[in-house]
Amino acid sequence: MLDKKNKPTFDDIANYCGESGDILIQLNQHLKKSYRAEGAIHFPYGRDGWCIRYQRKNKPICDIFAENGAFMMIFRISNDAINAMYDMSDYAKEVWANRLPCKNRYESWINFRVIQKIHFHDLTKILHAKMQKHLKEKIIEEVETEIVEQNKTITVKYKRCESDNYIKFGFLNGAQRYKCKDCKCQFVPTSQLY
Repeated sequence: MLDKKNKPTFDDIANYCGESGDILIQLNQHLKKSYRAEGAIHFPYGRDGWCIRYQRKNKPICDIFAENGAFMMIFRISNDAINAMYDMSDYAKEVWANRLPCKNRYESWINFRVIQKIHFHDLTKILHAKMQKHLKEKIIEEVETEIVEQNKTITVKYKRCESDNYIKFGFLNGAQRYKCKDCKCQFVPTSQLY
């Protein structure tokens, strides 16, 4: 994993992690399914070796470095994400307590070494807290919607409350945003988000 001339495959990295390789495969699937993250293998820092760098729309999510029998996930997270730590393992709380502050003072670096299955559950909670900012989950709900074009008129049916009583409510990343007049929720049709 330290030879810059020999680029490993994802399977090589997972096999090198030993029993933690299964957790890495699960984490890879979670990142792709939940956040539509793209993973690419890089040799970023010289002596640290090959890593898998995950990004969403060219914004970094995390770097994963393989170790013999484990892997290290390194990422930045907002300091106000501490609420996500309360219902986690003691190890996750210790990692949070030992985080390294960023120069911007409102984020920190987390070095999370993954060995056991419980660490995967901790990471999914931490990633959810981290990604809320990127996904705008506090403002926008990503929902399945039905879009029908009839005579140059687009009808959007908000499937959660079965309402078709909505107004256009600006844009989010180039996609039309809507506001339901009945339940007051804001939403972007899933087909337009990505």
